[in-house]
Parts: sequence; structure tokens; C-alpha cells
Amino acid sequence: RKYGMSRAEAEAGQEQMAARFRELGLEFNWRSARVCSTFDAHRLAALAAKHGRADEVDEGLRRAHFSEGQVISDPAVLRKIGVNAGLPSDAVDRTLAGDDFSDEVRRDVETARGLGVRGVPFFVFDGRLAVSGAQPVEVFVQALEQASEASAEPTTDAG
Repeated sequence: RKYGMSRAEAEAGQEQMAARFRELGLEFNWRSARVCSTFDAHRLAALAAKHGRADEVDEGLRRAHFSEGQVISDPAVLRKIGVNAGLPSDAVDRTLAGDDFSDEVRRDVETARGLGVRGVPFFVFDGRLAVSGAQPVEVFVQALEQASEASAEPTTDAG
């Protein structure tokens, strides 16, 4: 009963997620997805954001992990995803060989913990409003409206 559910409950949840993916025309082979550290994948995503290629890298990571069963902690897999997404190969190689973006990823992890993130999917709006799990569209609309209202509120400077 790890994570507060039985194996059967977890598998049923994964099958439900796969059905949702299929409804959207996406492939989700949860049985072939390999559990691994995603730290370097997050560092690659940070590099991609810097180069305006975040969507392409995110799609490559999702496809590799959830559809193709690739191990997204493998530097060769990450390199291929980055280069195929249009990132400069030298920047990808430097990032994967070094510790570029490590501090940024660690800060993101700490921020997520502070918001109560315990699993994925988890969505954060305006850096403060969090929605956990796969939710109906209405929940996201409400969250976006709340975030918009909160960011429009005037702030006072006590200083």
C-alpha cells in the first residue's frame, strides 16, 4: 500500500489515465514507462526554455517516457531529445556533462514542496495557486480565474 493505495487501485488509475490520453489522440503506455530520476530531464527542459524550445523538449520527453518506454535519465536519450527539439548540440552536451541548471531545478523542487506538491500531475498558477491531479476543465478555468483576480489585486507597500 505504498502511496496510500493498493497495486490494483494504482493500476486502475493508470488505465484511466491511458484512456484519457487515447481520447486526446495520445499514446500512454504506462506499463512500459521506466521509473528513473528526472533531474537531468528537468535540467534539459530548463535549457530548452532558455532557447525557446520548451514545448518541443517537453513533447519529446513525454513521448520517450510514456509512449516509447525509453529511460529519460539516460544522457544519450536526453541528447537525442534535445537535438531533435532544435537545441544546439554543444549546449545540450555541456548541460548534460556538467551541472548547468541544477540550482534552478533544486529551487523549483523546493518551491513545489512549499506548495504541497507530492506527485504529478500538479499545476501551479501565478506561483501560488495549486491544482493537483488530472482535473476536469472547469477546475482549471476556475484556477485561472482565481489566479487572474489575485494578480490584479493591488498590493500595498508597508515600507
